[in-house]
Amino acid sequence: MYPQKYLAEQIGISQAAYSTMERGITKIAEGSLMRIESVYGVDPLDLLHKPEAELIRKIRVSPLHMIKTDNHPTG
Repeated sequence: MYPQKYLAEQIGISQAAYSTMERGITKIAEGSLMRIESVYGVDPLDLLHKPEAELIRKIRVSPLHMIKTDNHPTG
C-alpha cells in the first residue's frame, strides 16, 4: 500500500484531492482510475464492486447477443 501523497503525485493530483476520492467524497475520474491501476498493476475492474465488474467482463468477452438478462432472454 502506498501513502496518499505518493499516489496523488503518480496520478497528477493533490494529496487533498486524493484523500477526498479515497473517502468517497468526490468521484474518481476515469483518467485517475487508469493511472491508479497502472501504479498498482491491477485491472481497473478489480476496483469496482463485483457485480458491475462481472457484467463488464462478460460484455468484453461475449458478443452482445450472447448475454442473457432476466428481462431480455436470448433464444
